Amino acid sequence: MPTGSVQHFLHGSISSNDTLQALLHLLRGLCEDAARGSIPFLDQEISYTIQLATGNSSMSLRARRSLMYEGYPWLLTYYGHTDSADSSRLVAVRTCVQAGTSDELPKFLSCIGFKKDFELVSKGHVFKKGDMRVIISKFYNPVKDPTHPDGYQPLANEYLVEMSAVSPKFCEVLAREMHTFAEQLKPLVYFEKFIPESL
Repeated sequence: MPTGSVQHFLHGSISSNDTLQALLHLLRGLCEDAARGSIPFLDQEISYTIQLATGNSSMSLRARRSLMYEGYPWLLTYYGHTDSADSSRLVAVRTCVQAGTSDELPKFLSCIGFKKDFELVSKGHVFKKGDMRVIISKFYNPVKDPTHPDGYQPLANEYLVEMSAVSPKFCEVLAREMHTFAEQLKPLVYFEKFIPESL
């Protein structure tokens, strides 16, 4: 069943494996279930866009599924525009609607007029801290490359670091918690609340 809510989020990046290892070590100490550490993931991601009948506007959707575990459903996500009504907010805010779907999702979206924008593979780690999630991702060409240690050719050397939390509406307390936690991760990663609308 689809769920609609508000996503609070911050983005940053790191550029070296040394910084990655230091950040993973720090997050293991600060986040929940330190004995287990992070949750690894290897996902296929596809962005789709459809032109709307009214004006020159369009709508984009993200489809994502695990490449590590067979049988996991596609996760379809709609992200609304970043809410810039209050520039004093400590985090960026946008509408987020998600729904699990069947294996027929790519075919269905094509049939109703969505066009594929891009496809990539993301690999990384997920940490949990209360209501917050910290996701560290590296992006790869979706075509397998057996000559590469990761099995795929990286699209860039940088790692994207995302911090997000979801609630029914904007929550000032949650925003402050995220901002405080982001401060604890400096100087390894500096988070910003601005991202391009295409994300």
